Amino acid sequence: CRSPLAERLLRARLADAGVRGIEVSSAGTHAMVGDPMPREAALGLVAAGGDPTGHVSRQLTADLVKDADLVVTATLAHRSEVVTLHPRALRYAFTLRELARLLDGADLTAVGRAAPGADRVRALAALAVGRRGVAPAAGPGDDDVVDPYGRSPSVYAEATAQTVPAVDVLARWLATIDA
Repeated sequence: CRSPLAERLLRARLADAGVRGIEVSSAGTHAMVGDPMPREAALGLVAAGGDPTGHVSRQLTADLVKDADLVVTATLAHRSEVVTLHPRALRYAFTLRELARLLDGADLTAVGRAAPGADRVRALAALAVGRRGVAPAAGPGDDDVVDPYGRSPSVYAEATAQTVPAVDVLARWLATIDA
């Protein structure tokens, strides 16, 4: 539910900002492989400006993690699973809300003008990892997005409300680095 919501919303935000050359995809640590987004998640995505059309869930694999420049998860537990699949991912794996928190107030001059595409994403990951332990700490659970699967529409709304601002921060940073 959360991964495709963030993926499709980030794609929409980057397209709206004219950012090109960044591939955004999603995979679940416990995916219902082959399934579309749950209806409630799709409704939240559409309301936030994204498009769920054509999404099909897939399982996260070690190769997907190894080949990524940035891995964004919904929870700290998911981030731990990512790092278990590929330990070097500790350098570029974050929860979505953690990444937004780490970037908040960061100095863009530390990144400089990054080249298009993957270099931009790697620069962002390096900036964020350098701010671990420097940026204000989160409270317990503050870096996680609530799991709405099989729960009420209000929990789906809460997950969307936690996802949208964090995706917006990430999209703004990727667009700013490109400027």
